Amino acid sequence: RRGRQVFATAKLPASLVVVPDDVVDQYLLAVAGHDGGQAFHLRWTTVRVVCANTLTAAMSGRADYQYTVRHVGDLQAQLSEARRALGTAARYFEAAGQTYKALAAAELDAKGLMAFLKGFLPFPSSDVASSEAAAAERERILGARRTVAELFEAGVGTEIPGVRGTAWGAFNAATEWIDRVRTAKKDGTLRKNGAEAAVLGVGQELRDRAMASALTLIN
Repeated sequence: RRGRQVFATAKLPASLVVVPDDVVDQYLLAVAGHDGGQAFHLRWTTVRVVCANTLTAAMSGRADYQYTVRHVGDLQAQLSEARRALGTAARYFEAAGQTYKALAAAELDAKGLMAFLKGFLPFPSSDVASSEAAAAERERILGARRTVAELFEAGVGTEIPGVRGTAWGAFNAATEWIDRVRTAKKDGTLRKNGAEAAVLGVGQELRDRAMASALTLIN
């Protein structure tokens, strides 16, 4: 964006081991805008080492993993509050680790995978037969579901024992589709703003929906 927005990531010292050989690192992401229109964000995220997907899945709401500072008011007081907010990062990563391990322990059969896909990529609430646009949207969603199902079987990381065939594998298939397939052209290159989508979490609503759907499989 021609310098209007900048970001930096800092790798934190600890890691999460979901299953043996599947390590999730912990990162702090800082995003700032220089046009006066964007607040300063601190976000704690997890990045899966083997596929570099940014996983900023909300466990119980965005406030649990992001702190925002507006460019107004007492900046020193806001920065002091931000330091206190960083204390929640440890609690977030603890909750994330417990959640990921629970997902990895939940095996999925074909019925379970279909339940996940329906929750993650639901059909429009309107009557799909009411218009050509609605019918086209239904076909688009069916195609996306088929792609996620293929990634569930043979996506990045599925060769790691304990990933394929689990709710954890389903969640990772969804995030791979969100960040690597949905944002890519037919030749494999990222679409315009695709890199921003992967790094800054523009597809966060989809990630949240994927996590919520996965959690229904273990709750």
